[in-house]
Amino acid sequence: MRTVVITGGTGGLGTDVVRRLSMDYRCVVLGHAQADLTSEDSVRSAFESIGEIYGLVHLVGGWTGGTVRETALATWSACSPSTPPRRFSPRARRSRT
Repeated sequence: MRTVVITGGTGGLGTDVVRRLSMDYRCVVLGHAQADLTSEDSVRSAFESIGEIYGLVHLVGGWTGGTVRETALATWSACSPSTPPRRFSPRARRSRT
């Protein structure tokens, strides 16, 4: 069975996503207890302990009010300060090996 890593998988949306994906994939929820998503070394270590990763669903984020047009770039960035850079993606990881 292919493995999908899910960040933010314990919230309302995350719980539903994990429930649905679990029907077709082995889901690994990567939370604060498993990795510091702002640390490349921590994420890399967590990924290595998981093994082969087929996909990543990144649900960690925040919330702010207002319309899309009114929302400043700094606000968008603040809502998801732990977005893993591209170098954390399984595809990028696989291409380096």
